[in-house]
Amino acid sequence: MTAIDLRPATAADSEYCFQLHRAAMGDHITSIWSWDEGTQRGFHASAFTPDRWQIVTADGTDVGMLHVEHRPTEIYLARIEIHPDHQGSGIGGCSPAASCTRPADRARTSPWTSPSSTSGPAPSTGDWACTRNSGTARTTSRSE
Repeated sequence: MTAIDLRPATAADSEYCFQLHRAAMGDHITSIWSWDEGTQRGFHASAFTPDRWQIVTADGTDVGMLHVEHRPTEIYLARIEIHPDHQGSGIGGCSPAASCTRPADRARTSPWTSPSSTSGPAPSTGDWACTRNSGTARTTSRSE
């Protein structure tokens, strides 16, 4: 089983996050607007906020990034990027779950609910659950 975790981003993660963005989104951006290195670095410089971003790890290896905004009445998934080498393994689905189920966040209202098959009904305030079935991670949700 892969151990998926989050760690706080630091200023030292800026280049990693830029290269991750290029790997995860570069083809898409190129197909629509074209990839201009200077423009993309400028966008990254204005968007990168290490105090708000988290680095997604799988078995201790950096594999992605997550930006979750904890608003007064909701938890908002602003951005998630998983490196293409690690896509398709359920990491992206479990990453928001890891962020949203920290004990400090459980009192917040989330627009997503997902009871796991063993946890019973989800609380009315909403909760994330990430379960593993046959080795595949799965996160389900519904709007409240």
